[in-house]
Amino acid sequence: MRVMNEEITGNIFYQRGYTKGWDDSQKHLTKEFDKLLIKAKTEAYDKGYKEGANKSSNDPCVCGFWGKTHSNKIVSDWHDECLNGGEKEEYMIVDWNRPHGHEKVPTKEKIMLTKDEAYDLNKMLTLNGENKRYIKK
Repeated sequence: MRVMNEEITGNIFYQRGYTKGWDDSQKHLTKEFDKLLIKAKTEAYDKGYKEGANKSSNDPCVCGFWGKTHSNKIVSDWHDECLNGGEKEEYMIVDWNRPHGHEKVPTKEKIMLTKDEAYDLNKMLTLNGENKRYIKK
């Protein structure tokens, strides 16, 4: 009877250890896979950005679009104002998931950014799968 209890107890602890080891290995693999996905996503974004920037008459813009003109008049107007660089200017946040005509996200304070800061923020929003963008006001 004692041998049988030891066998059952040993089997229970073996199963617990096996399950814990399996769970830990899955968590580790998930973290590693997430790191690889983020790296691939960043590299793909940078590659697309560079290829888009290298096309003839296709300039990158903080308004989130490429090229000199846009089919959407509002975006085209915003884009016309994006051509200044270097100095801090006022930006607003738009969320393209919001209903048409209500894309602007209300903020209490002015958002003052340089073109590079806006680019970096927009890049992070893109990498995180957000549909929000910083655009010039």
